[in-house]
Amino acid sequence: MWLANGVGGELSNPGGLAALKERAATANLDFEEITGGRVPLAMINIPVLGGGFRKIYSDDKAASYFISSDFQSWVFIGDCIAVVNAAQDFVEALLSPSQMRQIPGRILMRMAGRESSLEDRLISRLPEDFSLSFKSRTETTPSFRLGYPTPALSLSRTNNRVDFYSDHVPPGLSLFFDKSIVEGLDTRAATARFKEVVDSVLFELDLKFNLALDVARFRDSRTLGPVRPIDYSASPQVPALRYSPEAAALYRYARSSGAMPLLSYLAFYQVLEHFFPAYYEQAILTRLRQATMDPLFDPHNNSHLSKLVQISAGRGAGSERDQLKATLRYCVAVDEVESFLGESVERSTFLADKNALSAVRAISPRDANFALTDQIAERVYQIRCRIVHSKDGGNAVNSAPMLLPFSTEANKLGYDIQLIRFLAQKVLIASASRAPWTT
Repeated sequence: MWLANGVGGELSNPGGLAALKERAATANLDFEEITGGRVPLAMINIPVLGGGFRKIYSDDKAASYFISSDFQSWVFIGDCIAVVNAAQDFVEALLSPSQMRQIPGRILMRMAGRESSLEDRLISRLPEDFSLSFKSRTETTPSFRLGYPTPALSLSRTNNRVDFYSDHVPPGLSLFFDKSIVEGLDTRAATARFKEVVDSVLFELDLKFNLALDVARFRDSRTLGPVRPIDYSASPQVPALRYSPEAAALYRYARSSGAMPLLSYLAFYQVLEHFFPAYYEQAILTRLRQATMDPLFDPHNNSHLSKLVQISAGRGAGSERDQLKATLRYCVAVDEVESFLGESVERSTFLADKNALSAVRAISPRDANFALTDQIAERVYQIRCRIVHSKDGGNAVNSAPMLLPFSTEANKLGYDIQLIRFLAQKVLIASASRAPWTT
């Protein structure tokens, strides 16, 4: 049975990392002390439904929150910041706003028949005693409610130890529902049931109350991280280049959607796509120039002229894949790609792994039979097709599975987003012109 029994026990220390370590030991959870940073931290591995572990971090201040939450009884559900609490009778899913920047606390308080205080409105939070129970349809309907999140679960969203802070608990909102809804099911069925419940609740909250909410997820820090090492001691310089306004807007849009990897990927792809006509035409003109410069070219030879017609005919008929290849060939140097891949062993290993993403080409710089930029173009195009639809790319039989939002593979796109972000940067630079304010 995947739902473990909670382990309690008296503590010799009422708080702090020492007490947290003792509590973790009673549940046989991996506990690691991390020193050398801004503050001493602890890392604990919490099991995930279906297998694996999720790392959570705590400092000395946050330890008491985790101890009081029965964290040793948690089982996380996929990449969601949601847990089945074996020591309690509920599943808790931390929610986040989909469109708004903050949880609409004032609206929720009014729905609960209460008025929010000025202080709560100013810092956009719900009071700790907030609870909004759902109206039951029958006496046997499991209970649902919206409420103030368990502080430890709210803190666990910070799964990157570099960013950890616990001076305050981030404001938020949680969905709570009876554990019986998923209890007794195998791991696959329980995960599917959790998703069905959440989808139904969030859709109807949007439909009836215009509340656009989503389940909070552990963010892949690779999606937001820099594509190359950064020298933060350097001073910014006055730009010497002027970039395409349309492509620059698409680039900023992609950077603003880091929490939505599929949207981010497609926005970066649109940066490349913006330049497809120009660089594909450049490729056609290069071929025409090469043909006419050939010493054997005879303008009076019909077969030679026919060849020029065939080249010109492809000017507006190139496939999207061909246009992408032409754009990368023109804008991205092979040595720059090799340097990009060499900057991170983890990134290059993932991109070279044939099994990392299904129906997507692995990148092998050592493949002498396939130019590196063309390999990358194939991978970029295949991922794009898997996001947009399931028929236009992938494998030889055109049956690549669709890449769905919130799926496991979507959460693994971090390194590919770094790659396409790097490509978008290079294409923007290659297409820039001299800035008029520097002359």
